[in-house]
Amino acid sequence: MTTPADLVLLGEGPAASVYTGGDGLAIKVFPGSLDRETRAAFDHERSKLRHVPSILHIEDIQELPDGRIALLMARCAQSLTGLVGEVGGLSAEDTLAVGGAVTTALAAAHRAGVVHGGLSPNNVLLRTTGEPVVADFGLALRHRFADSTVDYAAPETLRTGLRDERSDLYGLGAVLYFALTGSSPFPAVIGERPGARILRVLGEPAPPIERPDVPTKLVTFIDGLLAKDPSRRPSISEAADLLAGGEATLDPALLGEPIVEIGPSSVDPRRLRARHVSALAIAGGVAALVLARLLLFGDAPPPSPTPPPPTTSPPILLELNPPIDHDDFVELSWRAPDGFYFSVLIEGEDKLRIEKADFKRSLTIPVEPGRKYCFQLQATDPTGTLTSKPQPLRGAECRP
Repeated sequence: MTTPADLVLLGEGPAASVYTGGDGLAIKVFPGSLDRETRAAFDHERSKLRHVPSILHIEDIQELPDGRIALLMARCAQSLTGLVGEVGGLSAEDTLAVGGAVTTALAAAHRAGVVHGGLSPNNVLLRTTGEPVVADFGLALRHRFADSTVDYAAPETLRTGLRDERSDLYGLGAVLYFALTGSSPFPAVIGERPGARILRVLGEPAPPIERPDVPTKLVTFIDGLLAKDPSRRPSISEAADLLAGGEATLDPALLGEPIVEIGPSSVDPRRLRARHVSALAIAGGVAALVLARLLLFGDAPPPSPTPPPPTTSPPILLELNPPIDHDDFVELSWRAPDGFYFSVLIEGEDKLRIEKADFKRSLTIPVEPGRKYCFQLQATDPTGTLTSKPQPLRGAECRP
């Protein structure tokens, strides 16, 4: 059995720490143990993934002497996050090749009944042979050990916590976006409050990919994957038709010594260089073939609809009433037209959460006595998202 004294820390993420234990293994250690129900759900997911290609399979599960759970897996050379941080945005051919490996893994896992639930460049890993693989499949451990970040989460995941096949497709789009640009679709802005960033993910389009060497059809395809409405995203079979179909590997010489990348990237964006290397060695010209198919494919998903021009119609009334304070809970109510889905963003002294209200016009929210809060209403329908002016509680200063 592995002991803490045997482990050498490689990195720390939002949900776990990764160590090396020798023998070419990486050991992912979570901060607690697994109850019987979580362990059964995790084992069930793992059994379904046993024969899924292009994923980093878990080789063993151990319990450390202090009770923490540890997952043993092959040690990889680098993550997509690390590679792009070193060489800059990838070429269109290389991006298609990485996307093909990710799509192959997602399609097979979805057929097996397992969703990833948290796809990002941090868990797209590269073996020492250069083969891209996807790590961290499944929901059981995500429900036990929260790992949510805004960078690559789908709007519906931020809004309601939903993680399904369609949110995996958003994650695929976010990974492709990052591979080309070196940035998440909605990067953090210095001085921006967490709630404002979430509102950008929920209601604004991602900044356009402005690279003349990237085909328009590829950009359009990524825009389709990043659609706010999950029903407007292309299906996994459409993604597989466009992206999968060949085996791609990286030149191992580019990867350096084996490392494991986890958690948000710590790379200074100023390190990203403006050169777009062809890092992938493609067997039999597969990437060129896939790229040609993408350029010629006539049924690529349409881009997100262009907002209609301004009209003289009266503005939609969306008004959050002042909260009624009951010390350990507040009552919120609002005025809004019919047909909207409502959520409330709650920020209390740098702690942020979202409470869904579905189609109701009021909500009771637990709060900590004495803590200051800001509340903001978000209303969503198929045409977009509206937000109310924030309402303070207990003298909080709320930014509009």
